[in-house]
Amino acid sequence: MKIADVQQSIAFIQSVKLSIPDLAPLALTGANAAGKPSIAQDEHGKKDSSADITAGSVISFVSGVSGQNRQDVLDSTLFAQFAANASANRETDAQAWYSTYLNTLGALAWTSQGFDFQQYSVSSSSFQLDDVVLDIVKAAFTADEYAVVKSSIDALKKLKDDDGRIKLFGHNAVSSNAGNFQIGAVTETNGALAMHTLGAYFSSSDTQTDFLFAHYKSSSTTIYKGVQTMTLNESQYANVRDAVQKRLGKNIEDFVLNVPLSVN
Repeated sequence: MKIADVQQSIAFIQSVKLSIPDLAPLALTGANAAGKPSIAQDEHGKKDSSADITAGSVISFVSGVSGQNRQDVLDSTLFAQFAANASANRETDAQAWYSTYLNTLGALAWTSQGFDFQQYSVSSSSFQLDDVVLDIVKAAFTADEYAVVKSSIDALKKLKDDDGRIKLFGHNAVSSNAGNFQIGAVTETNGALAMHTLGAYFSSSDTQTDFLFAHYKSSSTTIYKGVQTMTLNESQYANVRDAVQKRLGKNIEDFVLNVPLSVN
């Protein structure tokens, strides 16, 4: 990345408007906070599979991704969510939200093709969103990616409604009758970092904090989904890493919570 390009990217990071949700209503203290900050914040060696709630995203890491790369994924996707929040209503104007989300990631050294959103049809009269997510991921992701995503969702399913991770995810991803969330699986192969991502948004007559595991009626719920693979140029991102972390500040700790997997 040329010096002028680096300076332009840093200027963007410093000036772009961010909208950061207020976490005060969640009262994430003590036992309710539950999830500790991601292990990626503390260690930079190779790690087993892991997962994190990152605002309105669940990001899972296949074993072998370095700690620094994990932290860069979490920081950059969190930053992109905050920038998209400032541009469009996350739940009611999802397509515009995703446009800013991807444009912001592009400014942070990510390469993506864009989401080709299509309506997802549910054959049964009632369903849970976690089943929908796993059906889509199983068909579109690799076997290793599907396995770590399933482990992540299984781990979330075991948590209580007042667990901090459930509350954080729901607070950022859903409103009273709509939602917008991402499910990502990250791999590192010969130093190349890629994230297979499911972007989804939906509307329903009613949503709950633990929206992935609530029951919905097909007749009153509409779901749109898009899947793509994004890649992060780590050498380029290294030039803007400090600027991203400085702009995010304490929000990295507040909006990123680790989800311990039962099997690594």
